[in-house]
Amino acid sequence: MRLDTLKAVIGANLFFLFATLAGQGTFHDLVENAYGLDQDLVNGIQYSNRYMRSEGNPYFQEDSFKNGSISINGKIYQNVQLKYDLFSQRVEIKHDKILGRNYRYITISDRMEAFNLGAYEFRKLNIQGNPERYYQVINTGHFTCLVHWEKELVPLDNSAIYIDHFTHPRHYYWLELNGEIIAFNNRKTFARLFPKNMQREILKLFRQKHISFRNVGPYEILRTMKMVENLFNTED
Repeated sequence: MRLDTLKAVIGANLFFLFATLAGQGTFHDLVENAYGLDQDLVNGIQYSNRYMRSEGNPYFQEDSFKNGSISINGKIYQNVQLKYDLFSQRVEIKHDKILGRNYRYITISDRMEAFNLGAYEFRKLNIQGNPERYYQVINTGHFTCLVHWEKELVPLDNSAIYIDHFTHPRHYYWLELNGEIIAFNNRKTFARLFPKNMQREILKLFRQKHISFRNVGPYEILRTMKMVENLFNTED
């Protein structure tokens, strides 16, 4: 392309851009209204749907954005619209875009230490040599339960629409008690992590309330930990 032609194309594009912005306020106003002054928050990979031929969804709970908060480079941002992809282990953010459209992007996990999704808190941790990843954190004051959630993609046969599907969420448990972090996977292995004088009371509680650690959601786990915490308060 000749130099004079290139200049004409660039000039026309700039004229169109500034003519559009002129009707919406100054460029500074538009950027501030859409993104805020802190560009750490609006920093990631633009979202594209990679799962169009996958049955189900990869998300923690349902496929919808929830109000939450995130911590990026030590700074906390409140009232952010979030979704947690359990397959990719990435968090998606929906943000208002310039000229009124939604902008959806995938966060860079190296920069995000923690996030809250509704009532559930997640932190990025390195536990017992496992790769650094997000864990749901339930801190009761006497102990902390850590839960890692994930989903997998499994190939589908005999489907004209989908080539694979997402599994039900899987979770893996750890308990932090007296400075130690130990894995557990059922009622008995959970109870054994506590002092002997409490083990019988914990198992009695589990029988009475029909509590299980299999095929349960985050709300049930949170409720179970609060009931166990009440046993500590009774002991005190």
